[in-house]
Amino acid sequence: MNVNADSFVPSGASHQRQSQSQPSDAASCDSAKPKNRKQGPPRPPRKAAPKKESSFAEDTASPTLLSAEPSSSVAKDKKKKVSLNHLLGFSFTEREVPPPVTLRKQKSNYQPFNKERFVNANFRFLVRGLGDYQINLADPDKIIDWEAVEQVLVTATPPSCPICLSPPVAARITKCGHTFCFPCVLNYFALRENNRKAWHKCPICWDAIYLCDLKNVKTLIPTAVLSKTSQGIREGDTLQMVFLLRPGTSPLTLPVSDHWPLPESTYRRHGKSLIPWHTTPNAMLFARILLAGPDYLESMYTEDSRELKEALLDAIEWGVTDLTHIEDARKKVEEKRIESQLRNTSIMRLTVEALSVWEGDSVGKASASSSLTDYYFFQAQDGQHIYLHPLDTRVLKHAYSDYAFFPLHLEVVATGVQETTMTEDLRKRCKHLSHLPLGCDVTFVEVDLKSLVPNETLEYFERELSARTKKHRDRITREKKDQRMAQAKQKKHGQEICGIDPSLVASDPFFQMNQPMSFEENEAQLAQAIAHSKQASERGPKTVWGTPAVALEEEGSSTTWSDQITVTVKSKKTKNKRLK
Repeated sequence: MNVNADSFVPSGASHQRQSQSQPSDAASCDSAKPKNRKQGPPRPPRKAAPKKESSFAEDTASPTLLSAEPSSSVAKDKKKKVSLNHLLGFSFTEREVPPPVTLRKQKSNYQPFNKERFVNANFRFLVRGLGDYQINLADPDKIIDWEAVEQVLVTATPPSCPICLSPPVAARITKCGHTFCFPCVLNYFALRENNRKAWHKCPICWDAIYLCDLKNVKTLIPTAVLSKTSQGIREGDTLQMVFLLRPGTSPLTLPVSDHWPLPESTYRRHGKSLIPWHTTPNAMLFARILLAGPDYLESMYTEDSRELKEALLDAIEWGVTDLTHIEDARKKVEEKRIESQLRNTSIMRLTVEALSVWEGDSVGKASASSSLTDYYFFQAQDGQHIYLHPLDTRVLKHAYSDYAFFPLHLEVVATGVQETTMTEDLRKRCKHLSHLPLGCDVTFVEVDLKSLVPNETLEYFERELSARTKKHRDRITREKKDQRMAQAKQKKHGQEICGIDPSLVASDPFFQMNQPMSFEENEAQLAQAIAHSKQASERGPKTVWGTPAVALEEEGSSTTWSDQITVTVKSKKTKNKRLK
């Protein structure tokens, strides 16, 4: 744009201005001419300049501006400069905004780890007999009130105390699910810097723990896996299973027997949500919530007192002088015993009524008929969450035609193991396990059914069994491939960091001699070392570390080189000071 251009003037005003300025110009011209020159004929008028084609600027101008100002009205000065002020209102057309794209949110089953939910899902509880636990029976995901818990039942291998690394004495479990010795955790609380704080960090997970939240814990050793090769169950292990029933009228699941299921008259009289007591048959292994009677609590505190007394005697025998934490543990156990005895008067009446429900009314009266709302399945005999695969249950159902003819006990060999966790999707697919809380560790076992069902039944399910076997084989192959790729990637990464050529490592005799031993070579070398240690122990006395003791030589008979050295110490001479 030319900044020296004149301002825009309408065409009418410009013509009028030119017409007004013509007489003055003519007068000025006449006055400038000499008077003696003759006037010639008048000069013909100038022709109008040809109309120029519209420029690109005029074509691209806004239509509103062009309609108001025709192209012929563009102001021009004497120097043929064109005013471009009409371009100041120029604007592009608005761009078309693409429609917003909404991405579909993928459903994710991920849930953040919650310690209370983990304890609620994987442990079982003995609670006080005076509480109301109907909401926990109706909703298994509802966390149990921790103040009402008297004892926690854990089906696992015997743990060790993380503080003293020994079997726990009067074991106590925290709200975060870690087990300690009662004296050890009391001593840990006594060593805190700020004694005014009622809580302390858990030694394992650093979660806040309180002394009032410590509960008695009982560990039930698993016995269902007979040929146990490692922790848990693996392919080839022999497993003992029992036949369980979860009736539609009750959330309780117990093995089928003369005491279970209860007759309909019992439900009508006592309610559908019956909570078993510790005396109920098979309830200590399979029930998630149990009511603790006075006699059971008394035996629990008696066992704690016995263990603490033995720990005190062992500490005195080992010469331990500080026994404060053991004495404090014994005092707290006695306080809990007295507190439970004060509640026994009202609980005794409930216990008598419970015995009449579970033993008197139901013995020999269990109904063998099944309804559409009842769920039958096989579970490990010791109460672990190990269940028979649903396809194997269908095969047995086809072979026996009715659940009433199912065997109550099975001893099978595991051919496949699938470990998973209870989720909403799994709860919908396996409705017979809907009584388990979310987050519960579940294991499905595929077994060999050739000795339990006829060949015709296996041929009927041949396609599904073959597909399951192929899927299991493919999964194992995929896992092995992923493991090999991860090992190769880790090995390559280590070589890149070290900068060593693999060919040089393979040809180096040092690395050839120091190859890692196989399992058989390691076991043989360990057996040889044990045999050598036994032979050495028979030769002479040992120290407390297991090394051969060195016999002391008699005094005066030592001939070592150090005894021949004589050290003479010279005394410094004192200089006499001059007297002033």
